[in-house]
Order: sequence, then structure tokens, then C-alpha cells
Amino acid sequence: MKVGVDSRSVIIGAAGMLLTIALGALAGSTAGIVAGILTALVGLVASVVVAVVMERQARQAAHAKRKQELLEMFAHPRPSGDKEDEE
Repeated sequence: MKVGVDSRSVIIGAAGMLLTIALGALAGSTAGIVAGILTALVGLVASVVVAVVMERQARQAAHAKRKQELLEMFAHPRPSGDKEDEE
């Protein structure tokens, strides 16, 4: 089973990127202590967004794996195809 990127992860990543760009632009246009604080917040926002996206991906992969295990467990038995069994 193939696990891809879900739409919520993309939305979270895009929102984090936009917030990072906005805070970076604000830090660039401000001088002094406030600029340093805003720059630190930019780094914090980016790391939080990455952590959230990675956890969502891990949860999605675990869910897909569990779903595949259940599908295999409750699947109908298949004939083996061995000709010796038919005799």
C-alpha cells in the first residue's frame, strides 16, 4: 500500500511557510531587539511546523500499515494452485 502526503499536512506546511515568511519580513523591516526576537520566533515556527507534519505522516503511515494488516488477516482464503492438492 502506497502512503502519500495528505492534504492536511500540505495545508499545515503551507501555513507554516507563510507565517515564517511573514515573520521574517517583519524582522527584516524592524531594527533592534524586536528584530532579534522575531528572528527567533521564525526559527521556532519552522521547527514546530516540521514536527507537526512529521508526526502526521508517521500517524498516517501507521494507520495505513494497520489497515493493510487487517485486510490481510480477514481476507478470503485463496487456493494455493498446487496440482498435488487436487489429486
